[in-house]
Formats: sequence, C-alpha cells, structure tokens
Amino acid sequence: MKQLFVLLLLSIVFSTKELYGQTPNTEAGTIAADSIKMPEKVYDFIEWMPEFPNGKEGLFAYLAENLIYPKKAIKKKVEGTVYVKFIIDENGRCINPFIAKGLSRECDAEVLRVINTMPAWTPGKQGGKPAAVWYVLPVKFVLPK
Repeated sequence: MKQLFVLLLLSIVFSTKELYGQTPNTEAGTIAADSIKMPEKVYDFIEWMPEFPNGKEGLFAYLAENLIYPKKAIKKKVEGTVYVKFIIDENGRCINPFIAKGLSRECDAEVLRVINTMPAWTPGKQGGKPAAVWYVLPVKFVLPK
C-alpha cells in the first residue's frame, strides 16, 4: 500500500543537542559518516531556511509518492510518528540522517530510505552565504479507518 495512509507534518527543531539522547547511527539506509564531509559549522536556525523543490507542497508530494507503509507495520497495526533528524548542507544535500524518535524498526527504516534518496534542496543561507542547518521532519503513519 502506498502513502495514502501516511500523513506528514513538517517542523524545525532549534536545538543542536541530539533529540532524546540519541546520536546519529550507521544502520542500513543511512549515509556513512566518511562518505560525505561533515560541514564545519551546522546551525540550529538560519536567516533563510533551506527549501525543498516546490516548497512544502513539493516535499509532501515527494514523500507521499516515495514512502511505502511497511507491510509488516500494517499487519501489526502500527501507527504513529517517526521523527527523523538530518543536516541540509551548503549544497542542499540531506546528510547524516538518523531517527530521533522511532516508531517501529520497519517504519524507521522506510523513513531513512526515503530521506537518503531525497533530491537536493535549495540550501539555506546565513549572512548571504549557503549554510548547513539541522532539520527535523516528523512523518506520521496512519492506517485507514
């Protein structure tokens, strides 16, 4: 089943501290730390936040088209929200994604898979220059009634 059952919410977290005491992981579906150079400075909030192609509507459409509700999660009737945290770097790439607050192994892995295949964003700017910034995206999984 595709994402007809997935509702998406978008928010930004302004804290550089890792949410819920978790740190980035290297599980399948995440980008290895040595594959992309980490930005020297990563902001919590910047003057011009990054933007997904075609804005929030484009982000929601991308996620709805690419996110698949895991069959195992459907069978177990798993519903709730996965919070994924990642950096949008100076080039607009989503790097170092990790699950800040998970829902289930299957849903968490699916969210990481989709984030890792996401196209480049328009990078954010600080002082008129492209800058890296933390971003948190809540992805809500809801079964049909």
